[in-house]
Amino acid sequence: MYSSSTSKTGITIDLYDYLKTGLNTISVLLKGTTTGAVSGSTYTITVLTLNLTSTFDFNARHELSMALTIPYKLIRNVVNQQMSILFYIDGNLAGTTTIPSTKTATEISDSMFLTSDSLSISGQHTLQIFA
Repeated sequence: MYSSSTSKTGITIDLYDYLKTGLNTISVLLKGTTTGAVSGSTYTITVLTLNLTSTFDFNARHELSMALTIPYKLIRNVVNQQMSILFYIDGNLAGTTTIPSTKTATEISDSMFLTSDSLSISGQHTLQIFA
């Protein structure tokens, strides 16, 4: 509990040490020092833990084509929420997949078939995966 009797227009409190992984319920009550009036609100804060990995061999030589299959594994602590995974090749969005909120597994393994015109150009390319 935080309490202050000084006259301020704003108070900042770092809640980091009080939050746990998963769903957190935070209640905020304000009491006027002069009027004694009380007002409050309750907030839900979700703290996510995500681990996104791929077994794709980035260093292997791949044949020139316009398509790649990228395997991935997502480990998460919060389920029942929709999540998107975005795949970028050379800085351009090449694909996206959505994990629906109805999928309740904490560990999801799948693969994404990507196509990009830049893959037909020989040379080094970048692949970025975001969740």
